Amino acid sequence: MSPRTTLPLALALTLAACATSTPLPEASAPALAGNWTLQEASGLPLVPDTIRLVLRDSPPREGETGMEVSGYAGVNHYRGMARINTAERQLFMGPLATTRMAGPAPLMQFEGAFLQQLEKVASYQWRDADTLLLRTVPGETLTFTRGRP
Repeated sequence: MSPRTTLPLALALTLAACATSTPLPEASAPALAGNWTLQEASGLPLVPDTIRLVLRDSPPREGETGMEVSGYAGVNHYRGMARINTAERQLFMGPLATTRMAGPAPLMQFEGAFLQQLEKVASYQWRDADTLLLRTVPGETLTFTRGRP
């Protein structure tokens, strides 16, 4: 076979292989369960570096995965449940219960707005394996990175 026919044949075989490849299964996506640290929150002022979200697996129900939600919102701790549909990348949290401690006014304002955004989350996506984007119904984004417990 001459070099003129070998190169086009190799290129054609490579392109055919690429055209028939299948996307990675959902199981290869990073796990939602874990400890997350808030990095950015659209629509909210300066984000304190202590805001945490913890997601833990709980028993599944009717095609949806349930997760326990907990964390630290700046002054108070919160806890609740989340429903997750991994096929559609949907995530719904709430209602969330919180401790009832008082703190500095700017932190309390941030905390209230942050918790409201969490309860409006409707979907999630991955920026990379360690960066989770939570999207709210009004279009806000909460950006979390995999963090310490």
